[in-house]
Amino acid sequence: RHALVLPVFNKLIKEGYDIKILLLDEGEEKARLEQYVKDHGLTDRIFFLGFRRNITDYLSAVDLVVHPSQTEASSSLIKEAGMLKKPVIVCSGVGDFDLYIVHLENGFVVEPGDEAGEFEKYIRYSYENPSTVQSMGEALWRTVLETFSPRPGIIEMYLSKV
Repeated sequence: RHALVLPVFNKLIKEGYDIKILLLDEGEEKARLEQYVKDHGLTDRIFFLGFRRNITDYLSAVDLVVHPSQTEASSSLIKEAGMLKKPVIVCSGVGDFDLYIVHLENGFVVEPGDEAGEFEKYIRYSYENPSTVQSMGEALWRTVLETFSPRPGIIEMYLSKV
């Protein structure tokens, strides 16, 4: 759903926000999205990098992970971002995000409705409050470790299903 967030980035960049976006995927909409970026003069701000295997290198380089997807099972990307203490913006009701992302504590959760407006609000807030948002990334790190690290009860549960 990059078509949802690209206009948000366009607006913020036009307002003077110093934002650069790395897009690390391929898809049916790529040509149309690249054309949008070109038409709006954003080629020096939005970069289509395609599929990459070294995702943690790119996650390490970002200040915020914006994840507008509406269809996920269990996104390892957001857990990996948490392991790198990166703040995230995700959509409510997607995959397992609602099980471990707590809005305004360890991430931002966008609710259905005015999703573009919410993405804008949280990106703007992240830009203007970097230390507060970094604390959210640290809280996500703790949550991911507590929730997904192997523990005797979790290991026993998996072994009993074999």
